[in-house]
Amino acid sequence: MSSYIRSPMRTSSDKMRIRGSADMKHLAQTSISVSTENKLACTLLDARFQVKAIKFIDTSDNTKDILKTLLEDKDWTGLIVSSSVQNLSKEALKTIEQVADKLTIFDRRCLDVIAVGNNDTYSLAENDQMLSISMSHAFLSYLKPFTAYKTELKEYYYQPKKTTTIEDIKGFNEYIDYHVKREIVGLNYANDRKQIDCLLAAKLNPQYSEYALLLTIDKKGGVTALHTLSEGTVDKTIVSPNKILDLMQSNPDNQYCVLTHNHPSGNAEASPADLRFTEDVDAALEIFDYTLLEHTIVARDNGFCDISYQSQRLEENLAKFNDKFREQEPEIVM
Repeated sequence: MSSYIRSPMRTSSDKMRIRGSADMKHLAQTSISVSTENKLACTLLDARFQVKAIKFIDTSDNTKDILKTLLEDKDWTGLIVSSSVQNLSKEALKTIEQVADKLTIFDRRCLDVIAVGNNDTYSLAENDQMLSISMSHAFLSYLKPFTAYKTELKEYYYQPKKTTTIEDIKGFNEYIDYHVKREIVGLNYANDRKQIDCLLAAKLNPQYSEYALLLTIDKKGGVTALHTLSEGTVDKTIVSPNKILDLMQSNPDNQYCVLTHNHPSGNAEASPADLRFTEDVDAALEIFDYTLLEHTIVARDNGFCDISYQSQRLEENLAKFNDKFREQEPEIVM
C-alpha cells in the first residue's frame, strides 16, 4: 500500500510517496528543527496521508492538554509524533502512549513515534510490517464501499409487523418527538427524574429500531436540549463520541449530559458493547471537563436499566450532582 503525502517543509507541488518506515522517518526529520528542542512535533495526516497540519507540543504538558490541542483540528485521521532523541524520556513516552490510547476514542490513530538524531533516526514502530499494517488499516477503513455492508444490513432493517398499531399512523412519531422535546427542556435532572424518565419512555418505547439520545444539562442542573444522536437497526446503533462532544460544545451553558438508548427487543440488560461505549464517552468528555452522569437503557415494558450503576466513577458523578441540585426536604417545625 502506498499513498502520497506532502512534506510540510516543501512547496505545495512537491510530493513524496510513503513506502514504509524510511519515508516516515524523512517526514519526521523535516518537522524537527533546532527551535523545537523541548517539544514534540505532531504531524497530522488525513486518510490518504496528506499532511494536514503540524502541532508543536511541549513534552512537559499533561495528556489532557495535549489531546485538547490535537483535537482542535477535526479532519485528520493519522498522527506521527517526532522528537529530538534526547527528549524521548520515559515520562515523554508514557505521555505519548496515553495520548495514542485516548485518540482511538475519537477515531484517530498514532501511526508512528520517531526519534530524530544527528546520526540516526529511530522508529518506535518496531518494523516495517507493523507500520504497513497500521497504515493500510487506516486507508482501507476510510475507503471501504457501503455496498460491502448491504447484505449484512438487510436482515437488521427488515422486521415485519403483524398488525397495525397506533405507532404506524402517519405523523405519530413526529408528534411524540415534538411533545417530548417541548416538555423536557427546562426540567431539573435531579428533581424531575420521574417526569424525565416518562418522557424518554414515551419517545423510545414505540420505536422498532434502536435510537440513541443525548440530554444536555447546564451548570444549574436544568435540561437544555434533547438530541437524537442516531437511528440504527433492530439490535444496534452507532454513535461517535465526536458528535457527543460537538453537541456539548454547541451551548456554552452545557456542563453535564445523560445518554439514553432503547432496546426494541424488551431486554433491558446492557451488552458488553454498551458498557465499552459508556466508558469511551466518559473518558472523552472528561478531557474537556464535561461530566457524564448516566447511561440509561429504555426497554419497553421492562422499564429502565441504568448502566451508570456498573461504573463506580459514574455513580460518584451522579451522587455529587444530586447532592448539589436536589431540593432539600423542608424541615417540619412542631
